[in-house]
Amino acid sequence: MLTTLLCALPLLGSPPPGSGAATALQDTRRHVAREDLAKAYANAEHKNRRVLLMLFSEWHGPSTNLLRVLKEDEGLAHELLYEYDLVVANLTLDPEAPAVAREHGFDPEKLDAPMLAVLDARGNVVAQAAGSTLDAAETGTTDPKKVLDFLGAHRAAPWDAEARLRDALAEAQRANRRVLIHAGAPW
Repeated sequence: MLTTLLCALPLLGSPPPGSGAATALQDTRRHVAREDLAKAYANAEHKNRRVLLMLFSEWHGPSTNLLRVLKEDEGLAHELLYEYDLVVANLTLDPEAPAVAREHGFDPEKLDAPMLAVLDARGNVVAQAAGSTLDAAETGTTDPKKVLDFLGAHRAAPWDAEARLRDALAEAQRANRRVLIHAGAPW
């Protein structure tokens, strides 16, 4: 029987430079190209993750507040680093953003920015949340715990290691090849 042991180390501060989350959070003024989504889908498929699409307007207070919380909250930084590939679509500056919004079930004309969409590796919408549903009732600002709960509820289901090994061994036998098993951790 295969057993998978996962260890989680606490992540301090923002996602590390060069990670998809860090790039998306720091570079919100650039245009979101179709290639960004394609890369996120490919990475999500390869690493069994979800894609988090954030639609926002930079002039909009709640949008900038959600961006700030995503950048500064340690728990959210950890969740984004290990469970999600983040794509940020700037509705203010990016001419492709309205089309991206429509393709994922949002009406850009009636959008309650910011909006979050959890997507699977094929681009199917798993869940959506308006930024206002993630606010703390008493302050009206983004509640990191609500965002973390939303993201945690929609993580990709863990792979069945035994089934993946069985399939790989069967394929290797058909192709007269060998199987390399790599056991590791994402950090």
